[in-house]
Amino acid sequence: MNSITPRPVQFGEFFDALYGYGPFPWQAELARRVAEASPDAPCWPDALALPTAAGKTACIDMAVFALACQSNRAPQERAAPRRIFFVVDRRVIVDETFERARNLASKLRNAHDDGIVKTVADRLRLLSGEEEPLACFRLRGGMYRDDAWARSPLQPTVVVTTVDQFGSRLLFRGYGSSAGMRPIHAGLAANDCLILLDEAHCANPFRQMVDAVERYRQWAEKSSGIGATPFHFTLISATPPADIEDSITAKDEDRRHPVLGRRLNASKPAKLVVARSARGDNAPEGLARRISDEAVKLVSDERKAIGVIVNRVATAKLVYETLRKAAEDVTLLTGRMRAIDRDEVVHGLDSLKTGAEREERTRFIVSTQTLEVGADLDFDGLVTECASLDALRQRFGRLNRNGRPLEARATIVIRADQTNPNSKTADDPVYGTALSETWQWLNTKAINDEVDFGYAAMEGIIPVGDELGNLTQQAPDAPVMLPAHVDAWAQTSPRPTPDPDVSLFLRGPDRGAPEAQVCWRADLQPGMPQDRQIEIVSLCPPASSECVSVPIHILGSWLAGNLSVHNPDDSDIEGAKVPDATESLASRGRRRQVLCWRGPDDSRLIASRADLRPGDTLVIPAELGGWDTFGHKPADSAADLGDRAYLQSRAKAVLRIHPDLVKQWPEPARALFTKISLQKEESEDSDEDENELQQALDALAELDELAEPDARRKWKWLKDAVSELAKDRRRKKLAHPAGGIVLQGSRRIPEHMASAGTLTSEDDSYSATVRVPLDDHLEGVERWAKRIGEGAGLPESLAADVALSARLHDVGKADPRFQLWLHGGNPWAVGPPLLAKSDRTHARNSGCRHELLSVRMIENSGLLESAHDEDLVLHLVASHHGHCRPFAPVVDNGNPVEVEETILGRRMSACTDTKLERLDSGVPERFWRLVRRYGWWGLAYLEALMRLADHRRSAEEQQQIEARESAK
Repeated sequence: MNSITPRPVQFGEFFDALYGYGPFPWQAELARRVAEASPDAPCWPDALALPTAAGKTACIDMAVFALACQSNRAPQERAAPRRIFFVVDRRVIVDETFERARNLASKLRNAHDDGIVKTVADRLRLLSGEEEPLACFRLRGGMYRDDAWARSPLQPTVVVTTVDQFGSRLLFRGYGSSAGMRPIHAGLAANDCLILLDEAHCANPFRQMVDAVERYRQWAEKSSGIGATPFHFTLISATPPADIEDSITAKDEDRRHPVLGRRLNASKPAKLVVARSARGDNAPEGLARRISDEAVKLVSDERKAIGVIVNRVATAKLVYETLRKAAEDVTLLTGRMRAIDRDEVVHGLDSLKTGAEREERTRFIVSTQTLEVGADLDFDGLVTECASLDALRQRFGRLNRNGRPLEARATIVIRADQTNPNSKTADDPVYGTALSETWQWLNTKAINDEVDFGYAAMEGIIPVGDELGNLTQQAPDAPVMLPAHVDAWAQTSPRPTPDPDVSLFLRGPDRGAPEAQVCWRADLQPGMPQDRQIEIVSLCPPASSECVSVPIHILGSWLAGNLSVHNPDDSDIEGAKVPDATESLASRGRRRQVLCWRGPDDSRLIASRADLRPGDTLVIPAELGGWDTFGHKPADSAADLGDRAYLQSRAKAVLRIHPDLVKQWPEPARALFTKISLQKEESEDSDEDENELQQALDALAELDELAEPDARRKWKWLKDAVSELAKDRRRKKLAHPAGGIVLQGSRRIPEHMASAGTLTSEDDSYSATVRVPLDDHLEGVERWAKRIGEGAGLPESLAADVALSARLHDVGKADPRFQLWLHGGNPWAVGPPLLAKSDRTHARNSGCRHELLSVRMIENSGLLESAHDEDLVLHLVASHHGHCRPFAPVVDNGNPVEVEETILGRRMSACTDTKLERLDSGVPERFWRLVRRYGWWGLAYLEALMRLADHRRSAEEQQQIEARESAK
């Protein structure tokens, strides 16, 4: 492996090797600054005050390069963080930014020739000890077991996510995450990390929240080695707040740059138009008609690609339907779409990306605010609904983005009842009075009803101070975050009552309408029993890429029986104002009951908003529909995308051969599997059935193409899944509870088949159960804990205590009832060696929590004499499944037994009736002592290090078993 450390001045060489061209001047300057930084010297600026098309997502490249440059430093001397969180407020941009990060990771992984890219890759590998130089994840919606980004504390990682997803995890309340994982997420999000917030609508409250966390990270008696880890926050905004002192801006060198200068100096004249018929109850329809008319007028020999950006999801749908009557090629793109559908739409826009070869056809792209920030699309013409000045400037970043030599033109359309800032209708639900104020200001600057929105032209007229403040979106201040708030959030098991609402600190008061995820399944039927629905969904658990994000108030109204509940003021900005009196949309029809998926053990049917939590996932029978209410589903897209999402997110094949799913497939697959889908019971299988199934799989796998040319990309996943299952002789064949069969692959598919990458947010390999002796498992976890503690730069005493807790964490599994469970309930099979895990578990384990018994056995063993902090060792053992923060769970112990076993050469004993669930057990007091000793996020970080050592060892054990079986 290359032992050379890259130098800060080599960023230009690195960038050119990645992309075939050099960085812009500001990029080179900032890259050198962050690569040279130390804990006591300037690192990331407070803000990047740069216009659109200035290449701001290259901050990811800079952060990764800086980490490689500092890889030879001791952890305490490193200023470059391992984890890079790129936080955005637009769902489409989560995906686009992720693709850039994934492309970077791929080039690092595949760098084989000596050169700067391989040098950087090798240094990143040295930091983690892993084969993967850089891991990339997108975290765009809460999902059960959405944990893979938190797999290793040493792995250089890029996470592209949203304000709600990151912020809730930082504050111990991860939307959609399990209670047990919340301390791990909080510990990793607050330590050794860089937060890049890109043009967030709620920049002010989020920034205040992060500032408070940064201060509170130091509130600890012993912060050395924990609170000293890197923690940086940078706001990326063309119009940053006035109180920002340290910022990077475009300089003369940037304006003279042949590419960036062309973009900055491009002229973008915009005509100002009032939609006279858009007022009162007729405003949406009148506005949509005028916008559509103006879009058609912009078409010319030069202008073929026309973008349309509006302020409401409902308006976008109206414009889309209106334009389809006048033009053939119209695309609708909103954040209220399933990611798979969105990916298909965005793929069709590749020719509109910056620098791409243009197509000679007229097309219209209708969108909401989801295209304002970061979207790499280059329109020839633009029609936009009037908005605040900062939002408009972002939208104009999509017009002639690359500064091409064409006559780019635009039109800004405003509703007639919003032109006067003093009118009752001027206070827009999204932009407030800034929309009308911006319109008035534009008219004062207009020449012949036109204003040039080019960056250079606008820079010469844009106001400063209070006048600018009146024209921009004003995010409210967040509440003051008090230590009492953090005390409450740190209690993750159980959560206290009352529990402060974290959304107030992420978005500010009256902002941040909470959202849940929704997906559809064709093999569910309304009225099915709860247990049956859970069993069916467990065969193919939901993945975030098949879900659409929906505000909970809209879901609640839909559940109550309303047929049309779309809020006309629903914008596509996460964190928009929470609507008032949404419960007034009372039931007008029959209540709907659907499955709320929280994993196999905690899922249940719900029928009201009161049962929903932010980040929940609802699985709706396809027969009930709802996609037109919640968002937009392209007409040619299947209702059920479960198998496709599973393949992409878990890199394993699953195929539900169920009649209602098979009929969605293209003809060759439908014909081959229609008969097979009628098989109901495994017990009825015959050799003839199995041969018929294998022949159908082989026949489909051998087809050159599965679908017609226009649909081949959409159905490629099915061919990949079938091809893999046809070759997989260890695949499982299960009876589908609603008819048909389910095939589950046993191995990971090649990376090119999983479009989201093999390391994704739904990966669950560390939980797989294989037969492992207890002593082997404990020693393996201890090795991982030592490696992680050393790599994280923990002080020697802390690292030793983390390793000691890892060595002892599972000794409570010596409980004979636990061993009986691991042996499938067969008492004759129980015997040495003691097992840590097995693939023969019987029903559900009952009895005491093994981690609590571990605490008692450790206390009686004399092993704590070697601990530097006995409280810490006992807490890390007690909390290694997420409990005891602060109270131990209450369990029915049945008939307690005495346990006495020799483990790792030491005789240990204790009674299974630990009494640690009692309020006077000392467990809560120990938790609070450690919080004060190490800090809220410091203690969570130590828990994360030990628990992730356990996860990594479990994954390693699974891989070893799979490798041995594959070699047979």
